[in-house]
Amino acid sequence: LLDLLTVFGTCNEIPWSCGDPLDYHGYEYETVQIGEQCWFAENLRAEVYQNGDGIAQRESDDDWSQAHQTTTGAWCHPNGEPMNTELYGRLYNHWVVMGEREVCPVGWHVPSDADYIELEVFVGMPLDVAHQEGARGAPVGNKLKSIEGQEVSWQGLDEYGFAWVAGGWRHVGGSFGYTHSLGLQLFLPSEESNGAPYGVRQVVDTQPDLGRYFLGNAGDGRSIRCIQDSE
Repeated sequence: LLDLLTVFGTCNEIPWSCGDPLDYHGYEYETVQIGEQCWFAENLRAEVYQNGDGIAQRESDDDWSQAHQTTTGAWCHPNGEPMNTELYGRLYNHWVVMGEREVCPVGWHVPSDADYIELEVFVGMPLDVAHQEGARGAPVGNKLKSIEGQEVSWQGLDEYGFAWVAGGWRHVGGSFGYTHSLGLQLFLPSEESNGAPYGVRQVVDTQPDLGRYFLGNAGDGRSIRCIQDSE
């Protein structure tokens, strides 16, 4: 019997399923199933790539700007304050996701434009609206934002458990903006991106829409969510 348990494990072992916490580099991320997709229910805060290589921390304005000039993937604390990482996760420049190294766990990836469009359509945005650029699709933004009273409160409805939070952004030159009032998540281009090299999804403090933008600079800092690979 002992040998059989050694080979096959015990009956108490329960396989991981979406909705369970997922340990990644020593931190347990909340996850959520939305339609056919499984998402992190909080922003990434990893300091290393999937393979364990370190991501450069760049806190000073000059160091942050230099990371872009050398096409170096970098992270920083929102508004330069470690306490904000506890609330919102870390900010990453786009070079983190434009190279060959993955930053999400094995079996997961940084979402593409198509991944976000699938999410938006599932929660009620018409498909033709989802393909538009700019602020669109109200009240989908509110449906995905964190709600007051949650661990990280915001002014949304959080109808699906996505718990979109703020965190703001960092300009390529180093300045920070909208740390507690703007939620920006970077995404990878896909066939829907019209050749753009990178993009941003955005929700705003008191507005119900959700923005889709191909603008800014690869050296700007945004938040990252991870999504599980489809089978």
